[in-house]
Amino acid sequence: MKRCTLSKNRQRTPLSPFLFQLLSFSFGLLVAEGAYLYNISSLTVSNKTSSSVYLTWNEPHGSSSFFIVNWTGDSVNNSSNTSNTSYTVTGLTAGVNYIFTVTAVAADNQTTGAPAQTSAFTKPSSTANTVPIVLGVVLPIICLFIMVIIIVIVRRLQIHHSPNQNEMKVPTESSDLQATYMNLAHVQRPAVDSATNSNIMEIVNSKL
Repeated sequence: MKRCTLSKNRQRTPLSPFLFQLLSFSFGLLVAEGAYLYNISSLTVSNKTSSSVYLTWNEPHGSSSFFIVNWTGDSVNNSSNTSNTSYTVTGLTAGVNYIFTVTAVAADNQTTGAPAQTSAFTKPSSTANTVPIVLGVVLPIICLFIMVIIIVIVRRLQIHHSPNQNEMKVPTESSDLQATYMNLAHVQRPAVDSATNSNIMEIVNSKL
């Protein structure tokens, strides 16, 4: 009976192209699956103010070391690290649209998952809200008040000058009337007296 022995001559057999592609594909799946473990989800924005927002997200399936929070907008590009699944972004500009990105970093501090991204507007400032109110409500009231003051001043000026004109005219008219009356009195009075005297004389003579 023969015994099976292993040959000492080892030969290297090259991998076939198909086997190489199969191994590469399998390794790629493993790498992709490993990266997928660090993908975060459900990135949301809440508690928006004119200068800050509150970000929350879900923990990835893999063990993460920390998260990189990045925000861009209004010519700024800032980032910060946190170990929590929430972060408050401060120092923002009112009424600006910001893009927020959160990336998970694995425990080896090298592997990162796919970044999650969302965008949101900060609230406008209170000053911007009061400007339309002032222009739409307060300004017409001020204009109306100014018009009323102008009308009152004009009427008072008219009333103030009107009596002076009347007083200047009244003496002139009175003097004219008085002069006319005196002229008529001087002209008509003698004629009336002579006619009356002649009538009286005729009546007296007839009686005699």
